[in-house]
Amino acid sequence: MNNDKTNRSDSGQLHQDVAQLKPSRIVASVPVSEAICTDTMQTEVREPQIVTNQSEISFSTDDSNELKSVAEDVVARPKKAKKWWVLLILLVVGLSFAEVILAISAVINTDDWLGAGWLVVLFMAITTVLTVVVKEIRSLKRLKLQTETRQHSIDLFNTPAIGLGQEHCAAIGKQLPKQYQHLVEGWQNKLESHYTNNEVLSLFELKVLSPIDKLALNNIAKHSSAAGVMIAVSPFALLDMLIVLWRNIVMINQLSRFYGVRLGYWGRIALIKKIFRSMLYAGAAEILSDAGNYALGVGLTGKISSRVAQGLGAGVLTSRIGLQALNECRPMPWLATKKPGLSTMSNKLLEDLTKFIK
Repeated sequence: MNNDKTNRSDSGQLHQDVAQLKPSRIVASVPVSEAICTDTMQTEVREPQIVTNQSEISFSTDDSNELKSVAEDVVARPKKAKKWWVLLILLVVGLSFAEVILAISAVINTDDWLGAGWLVVLFMAITTVLTVVVKEIRSLKRLKLQTETRQHSIDLFNTPAIGLGQEHCAAIGKQLPKQYQHLVEGWQNKLESHYTNNEVLSLFELKVLSPIDKLALNNIAKHSSAAGVMIAVSPFALLDMLIVLWRNIVMINQLSRFYGVRLGYWGRIALIKKIFRSMLYAGAAEILSDAGNYALGVGLTGKISSRVAQGLGAGVLTSRIGLQALNECRPMPWLATKKPGLSTMSNKLLEDLTKFIK
């Protein structure tokens, strides 16, 4: 009897525990798959959390601060170097000025007029040197600006935006010589408000740069023919080299002035280095395109004397140097017009040499 009562009490306690575990009411009858989807949506859609503890975002902030500090250091280094150069130049100028004042005072006190004359000569020499240095620095900056202008022209030509191209071309037009300003005015009169950067740059190249390019190409042809004829009549190899060097330097100076680039000594040296670097690393396509002209020259040299053959070679070399100089001095790459090759020079060169043979 006691065992039956114990079993009944245990079973009654078990039923009570199970009743407590059962829900008091059923909200809805939902299939298992829908219940899983509902739970998934409820877990995915959460309210945005607001970070109030600064330590929780310290990692990302530290990373961004580190990147900013590295960028600032990279930008600040050239500025610091430039600042030290400016301070050094100011120090030298200040000490020189103080030395001049002391020298003038000594001349006045001792009546050493001969020393005063030498002091004036020294002052004029220093002034001349400083003037030349300033001009050289400006010419180097102008040559560097020309390279940056060409790259910026490419970037604008490849963008369909409106407005930036006109400003860019106007800045180029201001750098051109005064005798070409009427071409810039004609380009401005042809502009329309709806023109894109591509159309503005193409119009500027056709209306402004193309006439200047024709003058520059005629100048290259003239110097190439002159160099070829001079080499043909020159009896000495050393004289041949000097003639080619002289004609090329004169041609480079004239080509730079066509596009408003005033070159000093070091600016000219820098341009010559860029020209020969471009010729050295010329693409295979350019070499193949000029192969026909070289073959034509070889065929001609087989029928003429060796001196005229040397003149033809010098003329071809001068033409290549002139074309590279034109590309470096031009403020725009060849966008809407065809880039001139050696074939544009060869006909004129061969014609002049043929006249010389007769």
